[in-house]
Amino acid sequence: MFYSLNVLKRFGLFAVVSLLFVSTVLAQGGRRMSEEEAKEAFDANFAEMIVSLELSEEVAPKVKSVLWSQQEKMQELRASMQGGGGGGNSLARSGIREKMTTINSETMEALSELLSEDQMDKYSEIRSSRRGDRGRGQGQRRSNPPQ
Repeated sequence: MFYSLNVLKRFGLFAVVSLLFVSTVLAQGGRRMSEEEAKEAFDANFAEMIVSLELSEEVAPKVKSVLWSQQEKMQELRASMQGGGGGGNSLARSGIREKMTTINSETMEALSELLSEDQMDKYSEIRSSRRGDRGRGQGQRRSNPPQ
C-alpha cells in the first residue's frame, strides 16, 4: 500500500514524540540513567529526529552538537541543585529557572541558524508535545532527552 509523504511525515513525528515519551518514562523509573544510558537514549532519540526534521548529512551533526550541549548544561544545573546549589528557597530556584531559560534561548537561536523555518516549526511541535507529556505522574522526575 502506498502512503502519502504527509502521512509518513506525521508518522515520523509521532514516532519521535513517542520515543521521547518512552525514554522519559523509563528515566523516571526510580533510578537515574547512567551517563552511558543517557548518551544511548539521546542517540536513539536523535536518530528519529533526523527523520522527522529531514536533516541533511551536513546539518545533522551540527544540530546534534547543539542539542547535546544543551543537555549537558541542563544536567550540570540539575547536579548543582542537588549538590546544594539550588537549595529549597525560591530565590535559588528562580536563578536556576533563569539559567535554564537562557540555555533554552541559546539553543533555539543556534538551531534557527541551522534549520529552515519549516524544520524549526516541526522542532517546536516536538518540544511542545514532549512538554505536555512530562510530569504527569505523581512525584515523577523529569529527564531531558534531546529537545
